[in-house]
Amino acid sequence: MDLNSFSVNFAALFIATASTTYALTNDGSNGYEIRVWDQFGENLMTIGNLDEEEVWNEWTKRWVLLVVAENSNENKKLKSNYWKEKVIDQTGNLSFVSESLGNDQKNNFSSTNDEKRIQYAQSKKSEIRSKVRRLQEECEYAYGRHINRDSSWYKSWFNSASQRTKLEEKDNKKEKNFEYWRDVFRACSKEGDVDKMPIGWLSSTSLKLYQEKGLYKEESKKS
Repeated sequence: MDLNSFSVNFAALFIATASTTYALTNDGSNGYEIRVWDQFGENLMTIGNLDEEEVWNEWTKRWVLLVVAENSNENKKLKSNYWKEKVIDQTGNLSFVSESLGNDQKNNFSSTNDEKRIQYAQSKKSEIRSKVRRLQEECEYAYGRHINRDSSWYKSWFNSASQRTKLEEKDNKKEKNFEYWRDVFRACSKEGDVDKMPIGWLSSTSLKLYQEKGLYKEESKKS
């Protein structure tokens, strides 16, 4: 989708019709809650029941690939410490996913070895279910953030990094938020590749579009 097409599509989301599934906000804005899932759902993995084999295999595969992501190409690495440490715990889980490999292969991150790691993890549901569920929970949180300015600052995707982790005074909040949403796409999208982010996904580039269209909301003490 090119930028002009996105602008038209994006603007259309703010027109209420009988067929829309967007709920009226409760924050006194008289606007509509347009969630990340509403706009980008076709690009994102569905949050399913991990007790179903297909769902378990899909999400566990993604979890393993995120655990080993530091050894991937740049477009498949995680950037934020929050995602690397708090959501995935790359350091803590790397040795676990490599247990099925011989000592001479544990530091080999070929596609063949990664497939062995995936199969091993998929066979250990009782041990890692909570870890895979943690990934789902973070994706679920992200899917529910609101992309429209009518929503409260607390629910806005422009404020997600501040909501999920304690930022220091010296931190650039906008940049930290861009990092967070880059990692959301890496972790939660069907593609799992930040080079495939759709036009409009929150980034330093797309923020200009939101600002130009009057759709960007700054932090407000009244929110």
